[in-house]
Amino acid sequence: MSKHALPALAALLALSAIPARAADHSNLEEGLPITIEDAYPIKENGLEVQSYFQYDRVRRDPRGAGSLMAVPRLEWGAFKNFQLSVEAPYRVGTASDTDQGEFRAQGFYNFNQEGLLLPAMALALGVNTPYGMRAGGTETELKFLATKSVGTPDPEGLSPYSYVPRQVHFNASWFHNYDPTTGREAERRDRYRVGVAYSQPVSNSVVLVADIYRETDRERGRAVNLAEIGARYIVTPQTVLVGAVGVGFGGDRRQDFRVTAGLQHSLSFPYSFDPPR
Repeated sequence: MSKHALPALAALLALSAIPARAADHSNLEEGLPITIEDAYPIKENGLEVQSYFQYDRVRRDPRGAGSLMAVPRLEWGAFKNFQLSVEAPYRVGTASDTDQGEFRAQGFYNFNQEGLLLPAMALALGVNTPYGMRAGGTETELKFLATKSVGTPDPEGLSPYSYVPRQVHFNASWFHNYDPTTGREAERRDRYRVGVAYSQPVSNSVVLVADIYRETDRERGRAVNLAEIGARYIVTPQTVLVGAVGVGFGGDRRQDFRVTAGLQHSLSFPYSFDPPR
């Protein structure tokens, strides 16, 4: 072999060792696997199918003890820094909010890329329309998101996943119910969710994630206080598997614990992805 071919071969081997470049496996999506998400949309013209199952053990519920929610979702990078998503979760089980679902549509816009001091920032606006037994009123959600890298994973670039930083994420959502008397009694007209998360790569294929958040429930006098920990595992350049467990805390909490499992699959050509970071 020619000595001039050795550097090219070494570079090719180095690239082949980082399949995570082809998949957006560090981009946190709500529910995949934790609730708090990052401030980055998917790539322009990108198309992803996402789905997860979430089991919640409900505390002091008058009708039962648990619910299982299935969430199919489709995301499209409509243009640079902007994505549209639609999903239709449905819950079954013995808890009081089961045998019902929601149709959700959301627009997500990243209006500031991360700098030396300022984090990446985004706004999302969505509409949630419930359906099924005892379904509540239609809600809108206005969400602020921020993401900031912390530290330097590998300043000399020796690690094959050095391009994926450790990150801290912040989310704050305001929900407004336009018909709080529909379906169930004593629904809140306005409620909120606020929380923080941390994500860190531990190998070429695995990103560990954790969050803690509080969300006031549609029903007055109840709230979700949850701490979650999970992982995102890249199976192929286009497919990511996720899983997480969560534990409730606080006296007014609604959940005892939560288990989440799901997947994220890109329908666009895997090597066309250009990370926004």
